[in-house]
Amino acid sequence: TQNTFVEPVVTETVPPEPKQRQQIQTEQHSDPQRAARAPVATLNPLKQEPKVEHSQPHATPRETSPPVGKVNTGAPASPKCTATGLSTVPHRLLSKLKIRTPGDSFKKLQNAVTLTVPPVEGKAFSAMNLYSFRYLPHVFLVDQNGKIVASKSFKYLTTLVAPKWVNSTTISAIFKHYLNKVAGQVKATEPMLYNWETDTVEVIDTWKKKFLHHDIDFNPVTNSFLCLQRAVNPSNNALVDEIWEVTRQGETLWHWNGNKEMPFDGSDWTAEGKHPDSDCVDFGVHWCKDWMHGNTVFWDSSRDAVYYNAKHQDSFFYLDLKTHKIKWAVGRKGGFKLFDKWGRQQKALWYKAHGIERIGENRFLFFDNDYWNLTKPKASPNQKAVFGGKQVLSRAVEFTVDPEKKEAREVWSWTAPVGHYAHQMGDADRMPNGNTVLSLTNSGFITEVTRDGQIVWELSYPKTDNNYYIYHFEKWMWSPLVKLAEPLEGTNDSVAVDVRKNQPSIALHLFNNVRVRYASKGVLTGWFDGKQVGDSIAIEFQPNWIPTEVQFPVAKEFLTGQGDGFEMVLQLENADGIVGCYLINVNVVGQQG
Repeated sequence: TQNTFVEPVVTETVPPEPKQRQQIQTEQHSDPQRAARAPVATLNPLKQEPKVEHSQPHATPRETSPPVGKVNTGAPASPKCTATGLSTVPHRLLSKLKIRTPGDSFKKLQNAVTLTVPPVEGKAFSAMNLYSFRYLPHVFLVDQNGKIVASKSFKYLTTLVAPKWVNSTTISAIFKHYLNKVAGQVKATEPMLYNWETDTVEVIDTWKKKFLHHDIDFNPVTNSFLCLQRAVNPSNNALVDEIWEVTRQGETLWHWNGNKEMPFDGSDWTAEGKHPDSDCVDFGVHWCKDWMHGNTVFWDSSRDAVYYNAKHQDSFFYLDLKTHKIKWAVGRKGGFKLFDKWGRQQKALWYKAHGIERIGENRFLFFDNDYWNLTKPKASPNQKAVFGGKQVLSRAVEFTVDPEKKEAREVWSWTAPVGHYAHQMGDADRMPNGNTVLSLTNSGFITEVTRDGQIVWELSYPKTDNNYYIYHFEKWMWSPLVKLAEPLEGTNDSVAVDVRKNQPSIALHLFNNVRVRYASKGVLTGWFDGKQVGDSIAIEFQPNWIPTEVQFPVAKEFLTGQGDGFEMVLQLENADGIVGCYLINVNVVGQQG
């Protein structure tokens, strides 16, 4: 559960300083070209520019950039949060969000989403939602009741693949152009950015790759995209994956060829990877062997690594960006011992999985489709049966990895109901309150579950029409979140502070308002009765909503004058200038007299 939320004040975005590039030490990257282009992390990642009108996404100039605020790293001159009497706007996007979809289409799209499980009070994670449909040219922001609060439509025969937040106002995605959606024939794919605040589209049309697929990442620190590209090996018609890093100017920095490190092996290939003509015609071949079928590139910039998931290998790979080589792999490949949550060694922990994400130190989360799982028993007449009558159930799986011992252990999982089985696509994300949100793509559900397996929120959409399939699904908050790490029992907004300690402090877990895959800056300040409590603390949000652990110091001199307790407002500002305000009750213990 979350702390008491006080609507934050949003300050005007500070115009950014002129961007400069600084060369980092080349020994950090084996590729000197990439090293020379990587700016230091303290620079503003994206700069603010005015809206550019254009008739097509391609017409957006290269210099157009999504806006970003500037963090005040010193002590604020006055509080942006107060305990009472607030009547403020929580996020500057609120007044800018619009329905940018024609009326008739909008009604149909709105009716396509149904709230099947209303948010359970005190258990569901309160946030907004971002998604796009598989074959439709729209992207949406949706509230907890399934109501579309903002939309953006693109031209016919296009769609957005893998939309993700870049910062508080901007998303990245693959911009996909179709020749024929019925046949699935692709004309072109391009990296793109879309800014909800300025309604600005930036398509990297100077770097055209026809077969970008499944996933894409954008890192504002390096100002570049990480792209997953499909290619065919003409010697054996095997489909293989390549990973490319490309700048916003369309310049390639490096690329990794999966065919070199994982060459096709016919003895380890199953017919499930044999594609019909419609999937291979773009490559000029009549049929092809889908050898790798990557579906995730998780760019872990804090480790200078990429976690690449290969569905048809039932494995994910740690790609070291210092060497551009695979360092280790977990799954059927890599030689790791695999243990289920009962401690039993298994040949595999997942089958045809999607959406690998790092959620802690050597801790990962997967969506396990459980497809083409030959180890499963035959299904009984009342069980869901897929592929040869096998019993199959989709899951979210959390596991730890020990690269030194070469072991992976399942530590938590949730198995979806039979009617939620998804053999195609899918995703699983961890929320700041510990819940997990699953996209059960071709079953037509977005489902949130608690740690103990209770469904506390759910949306549904037409599973009989694959135009409406939702693959990637992202949550986002109006403002950064403050949670007490050690609240008093039975509360979420009260904490005890012992004045007898040498350095009294309050343990906090902090989260940025958007789930991004790079570390970002912020400032934390405490206020009491209109006066600042101590100094502001510069913090660095952990990526991917991993809790940022902070000890907020409270001076003894201040505490001794507050009797048994007081109320304090914690003000958390992110790099975009978005402010979250949280009222907490501080119980002072150890006072003399």
